[in-house]
Amino acid sequence: MWLMENSKSTITRKTFRKQEPDVLGKTIASTPCLPVAQIHGLLVDKESRCQHYHSPLDIVALKCYDCQKYYACYQCHDHIEDHRFRAYPCHLRQDKVVICGVCLHEMTIENYQKSVSCPHCHSRFNPACSKHYDIYFAK
Repeated sequence: MWLMENSKSTITRKTFRKQEPDVLGKTIASTPCLPVAQIHGLLVDKESRCQHYHSPLDIVALKCYDCQKYYACYQCHDHIEDHRFRAYPCHLRQDKVVICGVCLHEMTIENYQKSVSCPHCHSRFNPACSKHYDIYFAK
């Protein structure tokens, strides 16, 4: 297991474009894109589990409305940042504010709340996270 106990850490992954033939049928080499997202927190592994929430299903990170950064949990955020975690307003329906720690797929609040697993990689989410919706999502 990838372990970074009691330290601030950030997950950043680069994605690569698929290799596709150009108009002449030659394969174009993959080129790196910009990093998709960063997940911050007191992380204990590379799938966004933190020292506060680290079950096999604890794989989502949530965006603070004020700083616009993804954190493994509100406690990690409050420990690292100089402001308290501020819930994301639910009326901002188009904003992607939840990210899967396994594949870094970003979701809207509505898409996340309707899912039991990541729509991209199908990794299961922790159903107990619904108990914390009031911390992460403002009505």
